[in-house]
Amino acid sequence: MSEKAAKLVLADIMSRNLITVSEDEGLAAIAGKMAAKEIGAVVVVGKKSEVTGILTERDLAFKVVASGMSPQDLTVAAVMTPGPKCLSTQTSIAEAFQLTQAGKFRHIPVVDDGKLVGIVSARDINRAFYDERELVNEMKTKFIAITSHELRTPYTIIKGYLDMLSEGMWGEFNEQQKSALAKVMGNITRVEKILSGLERFYLSASQHFQERFAPVSIGEVIEETVRDVEFFLEKRKQNLRLDIEAEIPPVSVVKNEVKQVVFNILINAIRFTEDGGNITIRAKDQKDGVCVVIEDDGIGIPPEKLDAIFESFYEVQDAMSHTSGTIEFKSGGMGLGLAIAKKIVDSYGGKISVESKEREYSRFLFTLPRNKPPAG
Repeated sequence: MSEKAAKLVLADIMSRNLITVSEDEGLAAIAGKMAAKEIGAVVVVGKKSEVTGILTERDLAFKVVASGMSPQDLTVAAVMTPGPKCLSTQTSIAEAFQLTQAGKFRHIPVVDDGKLVGIVSARDINRAFYDERELVNEMKTKFIAITSHELRTPYTIIKGYLDMLSEGMWGEFNEQQKSALAKVMGNITRVEKILSGLERFYLSASQHFQERFAPVSIGEVIEETVRDVEFFLEKRKQNLRLDIEAEIPPVSVVKNEVKQVVFNILINAIRFTEDGGNITIRAKDQKDGVCVVIEDDGIGIPPEKLDAIFESFYEVQDAMSHTSGTIEFKSGGMGLGLAIAKKIVDSYGGKISVESKEREYSRFLFTLPRNKPPAG
């Protein structure tokens, strides 16, 4: 939360342009009013002007359809959300934010001395609570969730038909057709990697993986990840040195998540280190937890870009200078790898940082607290 937001109360952000309706009013007329005034919700009041409910666009969009009746045959009472939470004009933004994040309230009436004076939405509260940069990052995460979900179904169908074609289910192809199909299959594999990256980012951001903790050896995680990328190191003729301190205590984490962190940083080191270059991975136990350092003698990161390196969709190199491969020198991805790594480390209460000098080296460090393994 920004310093400015910490001083705000609902009176500073609420909308005073609200519409009140009674429970027995016809739904069709109310829907027309909301559309004409371009508002997302109206406040439902009783005979003594007390707040009895909220009627939102969502109610109109889903509850009317679910009822199977025409809006002309329904009253506000049939689809409104009863018993809404009311807040005062002096309620802090932080308190209102906690309510909206709990998922129970998307529109909140504001009452002063028993009198209805305004209304705030979750969107209003989010905009006030977050500074601009945080809000953009939240919107990115939601965009990723929607995009990956909507693309996955058509992708699966296309991939299924391509697999059947490649297996000759509808007849044999000539050589030219086989060549064309091979190119299509190659590109559909690229689409799969992009979708997987989007989904990993969203899942990491949403902390969906935080239920399968187990004591994990960081040395074992590093060694397994190195085995996964050995082919890439050999192809690039790069030298990898491991310096893992003996008897590092285990950390209570989700093993695959920590492997993802190591992999994402290591694959970046491979990409931005010249052929024949050197990469070193160190691991040690220190006062604030288990620390992993991944260092390379590659092209480095410009100082003005260090602050943004962990942002989603951020690429240090100009996209036009990227090669199209996976691990070729200066090849690029979607700018999600380091963002995923940071979100995973943050979710454990750890820290991740970077040090770099252009044309000399890059050094990524992350620390994971030494949590006690779960009992049993």
